[in-house]
Amino acid sequence: MARSQATARVTTLDEVRHSVRRVQDEGERLVSRVRGESERLIDQLRNQTEQLVTRIRREARRLSDAAVPPAFADVRKQAEQVLEDIRARRTTLTNDLRKGAESLAESVTRTLGFADADRVSEISREVTGLALRIAELERQLQKITKQVKDVKDTKKKDQAA
Repeated sequence: MARSQATARVTTLDEVRHSVRRVQDEGERLVSRVRGESERLIDQLRNQTEQLVTRIRREARRLSDAAVPPAFADVRKQAEQVLEDIRARRTTLTNDLRKGAESLAESVTRTLGFADADRVSEISREVTGLALRIAELERQLQKITKQVKDVKDTKKKDQAA
């Protein structure tokens, strides 16, 4: 009977390990998906910004190559300032999107009750420790059971003699 209980405990621990692993895998897939979508969005914004910057530069070169009156020099300076502003905004947007994606991933992980990698490792160590303790207790129980059986056998022999 003790053997079947021990087997049931080990089975339960195996089920817990499997569930923890499954939850960790699902969380990693979700975070990976959010990260991938964020990176695609960032790349799309980067490409759009680069296309816009290229168009503006091309237009600025076209204007500078043509014999333009000095009044257009102000327009050129403004265009350069706009380009710098666009670059700064792109950097800010990229950083904000990354932070937002990380925040979203953490929020989803917390909301769904997924454990983070550190907690999963901690639980795994605890489960392993418990499994080792149960195995040791099973060995001790077998040893005690054998000793009780030996004592009973000795009493039977003494009574028979």
